[in-house]
Amino acid sequence: MEALLRERDWAAQAALQAQAIRVYADPPPRAAAFLIDMALLALTALICFVAGIGLVSREMLTGPQGLSAQVVRLMVVPYALLLLVFMLGYFTYFHGTSGQTLGKILLGLRVVRAHGDPLGLDLAFLRAVGYLLSALLLCGGFLWALFDPDHQGLHDKLAGSYVVRTRG
Repeated sequence: MEALLRERDWAAQAALQAQAIRVYADPPPRAAAFLIDMALLALTALICFVAGIGLVSREMLTGPQGLSAQVVRLMVVPYALLLLVFMLGYFTYFHGTSGQTLGKILLGLRVVRAHGDPLGLDLAFLRAVGYLLSALLLCGGFLWALFDPDHQGLHDKLAGSYVVRTRG
């Protein structure tokens, strides 16, 4: 029992030391990583959109009045919802499992909890929803990271996450 308590005490001290030497990522590389991820998502969206148009019948697109408002509504609304689900899934999965999206890997960043643990899927989903809230606030939730001492944006505050550098 005493050994278990010593081991737990050692783990707590190691976590505090790791937190003390953690280097939080500055906003510019965070923004660049986000832009890389959004470019990847936009490319994927474009490919899906082109494939979706290919599935719509030619007659439906070139009927007597050309591309009708009804066809646009039938395509755009589900497409936008699908993109939203895909974006939430992308950020939730990668931040929840490894803490890194493609953009963060390329720039040497990782999303972690306060003690350096991975977020897990639940907190990563909350963080992804926080991205939407940050954007809806005229990007104010992202700009918050410029003034926060730990460079946390609104989405980080909601999920209790930090973005740290993984290399020098």
